[in-house]
Amino acid sequence: MHLDLTFVLSLVVITVLTLALAGWLLSVLWRLFMPIFQNRGLWRAARSLTWRMQYSRRRRIKKRFDVLEDDDEDEDEDDELDSSTLRVLTALDAATIVVDGDDEVERASASAYRWSLVKNDEIANDQIAEAIQKTRQGEGRQKFDIVTYTADDLVKDSEEDTHVTARPHWLSVTVSMISERRAVVLISDQSEAKRFAQTRDDFVTNVAEQLLEPADSLASIGQAWSQSTNEVAARDGKVISTQARHMHKLVSDLLLLIQAQEKVTPSEENRLDLGALVRRVVDSMTPDRGVRIHVRARDGVLVNGSAVQIEAAVGKLTSNAVRYSKKNGVVTVVVDTARDENYAAIRVIDTGLGIRPDEQEHIFERFYRGSIQPNDAVARNEDAVGLGLAIVKHVALTHRGTVSVWSAPGQGSTFSLFLPKATK
Repeated sequence: MHLDLTFVLSLVVITVLTLALAGWLLSVLWRLFMPIFQNRGLWRAARSLTWRMQYSRRRRIKKRFDVLEDDDEDEDEDDELDSSTLRVLTALDAATIVVDGDDEVERASASAYRWSLVKNDEIANDQIAEAIQKTRQGEGRQKFDIVTYTADDLVKDSEEDTHVTARPHWLSVTVSMISERRAVVLISDQSEAKRFAQTRDDFVTNVAEQLLEPADSLASIGQAWSQSTNEVAARDGKVISTQARHMHKLVSDLLLLIQAQEKVTPSEENRLDLGALVRRVVDSMTPDRGVRIHVRARDGVLVNGSAVQIEAAVGKLTSNAVRYSKKNGVVTVVVDTARDENYAAIRVIDTGLGIRPDEQEHIFERFYRGSIQPNDAVARNEDAVGLGLAIVKHVALTHRGTVSVWSAPGQGSTFSLFLPKATK
């Protein structure tokens, strides 16, 4: 193939000129855009903007994905306890039971099984089961006390190895909701305190009963000596008689105080007519110094309770009213329905010495005696020991009631004992 020399030379010149022009154009462009690429702040801003756009895009995608899974998450929300709730339940001193929406026990302390509260992953105590339902129905937190016994299977399994007796457990229970479907039961074991109190009360009762007879014997001896013609013997006899009566009253009041703390369970057998009970108590009293006792009792005011305890409380309130009344004064005992018609009210009203305002919050404490005391010799020599109003308070508490006082120095006092009325 024959090539023309002129054509070849022309092609070489055009190629060289093209390359030169391209180099020149690249040089111009480089000088133009180099300052922009050397500006690092602008470069970082561009990179940051790119990252933010990518992040926003990822978030939009995630939100769309979450919306698609909302229904599944709502259904599984209560499937498992979250770690923070577990840590709180573990840190509590109380035993716990967690019940799911199907009333199955999801988590329970070992004590709950030992106390016969849980069996086969179900609540085994009817009172707790009922409280859970009430809480679910919107009746709020439920609090109550129960007595249970050691689970039968634990007693049987331990016969060969360790002897476990089915002794009672006194428990304080609180039931509340911790989520839409899940309920928690908190159980506080009061057994040790209860057993200690029982042991203490049994000891005090035994000692007190043993002291009553010697006190009566000393009172008889003192009474005999006080009639002696020997002045010294007669004086000593009066002292012995007075102290023996004081001891007898102290021991009797201690026994009443212990009895006033015994739990009362309402039943048909312990339904009481308050009007008849108050009249019976007042009829047995013989007020001195000319003080009269009037009774105004509404018919048909019924309560459930211990006749012995309520009679003791009414007797203490009425005898105190007589003691602090002036000569020839009047004490009024009223039995009626309280403002809250679910309660009965016994009011003991006197127009005697009254109680100072700063002492009224202390008068229901054991062995507390106010600063205002009778000057009359007969009233002053009464064998008061400071337990009367403490007995009244415990009778009220035992019967799930209350006691209150209104008083003003020189004007008298009104003591009000409120007791739940018997349910029909």
